[in-house]
Amino acid sequence: MALFLGIGLIAVYRFLNPPAPPDKDPDNSSFNLTKTVIKAGMRDMDKASLSPDGSTVLIDRGRQNPDASETRWLEVRDVASFRTLATIPLAALPTTPLKLESVSQAIHFCNGGKSILVYQGDYTFSIIDARAYTQKASITLPETSERSAESPLYVDKPAVVLASSCAANAPVAAVELVFGPFGTGVTKVFDLDTGKQIAEIGADVAFGNLMNIDVSPAGASAAILVEKFHAGVLKSNYEALPHNYNLVILDLKSRTVRSRILSDMDNSHVAFAGEDEVAVAGGGDADTQEKTRDSAQKKPGIEAPYIELFDIHTGAVSHRFGDPRDGARAFVAASSDGRLLLGYTGKEWMHREGAASYLQIAKARFTIWDRQTGKMVAQSPGLQVFTTDYQMLDNSHTISWRPTLDYSQQGNAVLVSWPGFWTKRLEVFTIK
Repeated sequence: MALFLGIGLIAVYRFLNPPAPPDKDPDNSSFNLTKTVIKAGMRDMDKASLSPDGSTVLIDRGRQNPDASETRWLEVRDVASFRTLATIPLAALPTTPLKLESVSQAIHFCNGGKSILVYQGDYTFSIIDARAYTQKASITLPETSERSAESPLYVDKPAVVLASSCAANAPVAAVELVFGPFGTGVTKVFDLDTGKQIAEIGADVAFGNLMNIDVSPAGASAAILVEKFHAGVLKSNYEALPHNYNLVILDLKSRTVRSRILSDMDNSHVAFAGEDEVAVAGGGDADTQEKTRDSAQKKPGIEAPYIELFDIHTGAVSHRFGDPRDGARAFVAASSDGRLLLGYTGKEWMHREGAASYLQIAKARFTIWDRQTGKMVAQSPGLQVFTTDYQMLDNSHTISWRPTLDYSQQGNAVLVSWPGFWTKRLEVFTIK
């Protein structure tokens, strides 16, 4: 009995404390990039972002206190020396009983790097002066309740899902709020100099899970992306609804819906590439391997996912980007002038066992292209990948986790981080 109890305790410990992989990249080969490894001591790190010129990194840190409250602060570090330039405390906020989920990054550099928009939780944002490192305003959204009269899903979803973004070159921020699983929502637009709301647009977002929102560099438009629901999670046939689209473009000046675009991809991320095009990255779940009695076999005839560029006025596809062999998926970003485009181009697939699926990564990396010519400008080496066991006492069955990417607005640097893992470092790749 004691032996079985000991084995059980070991299994629980291994599940809660998976072995750390080597703190290094799988290889050092790259094209047109210089790598800087920053020893950061990543304990208590949530997210990290690059400044517009790639010279500083902003780390969002948090610590759980014994009374269950959370202490959060921002650290501003110089990339070249990693010297601490400033520490910015964030106010502690009480938790709200209303179910709320945020699906966008917590930190945004806005308006030419003059302001930092930080989501603190519980419907509250802080607007920080990025030169004085002091808070100059805040945004508090009104708490709301479930607005959807019906739930077409078999699974329970948060009452409110939130996504936020801001303009790279203007003091404009937009927050998308989706109420309930049905997908009715509203976009609130704010002035980042004062924190005041300047517009509210009934976006009537597409029927699906909110993925993210992005604001164009000049603050003229916003793009809202959703992942359409699959039939297996629906209580009845909602696919025939008139709003069967997954990308909505808003005109923030006229406060109207400019266009609705239907993409055939299983979408996961959207980003403006200039003022008139948006880039949409596919989710990548179509690359699968299914476990048979004898082995895992890749499904034949499946096209690798890719990044599509859409004209926001016509909805037409102007270009596709991806690695010739492995495609592109999960994440896309562009320089604020729209000249360069970055995508995650890792080699990976989904391993399926019955109804369950587990991400497997053979190589994680990113690629940067010239948006006009499609020519590759730079490509990273293989990035570190973390794995965890999904079957206790059997480390041959694992789930892989992608590294997190952030692209500087000038397009000259990429930040690689691993939020939630004990990695002790960040990596900054600079174009030569």
